[in-house]
Amino acid sequence: MKLQQLKKFLKERKKLLKKEYLKEFVEKKTNKL
Repeated sequence: MKLQQLKKFLKERKKLLKKEYLKEFVEKKTNKL
């Protein structure tokens, strides 16, 4: 894998993780209510 590809991959992965994290966070918050 080239460095460029790797950077792109990590960036995308970070975005996905953030989305997942936010989703879980929101679900937990709504569950508390």
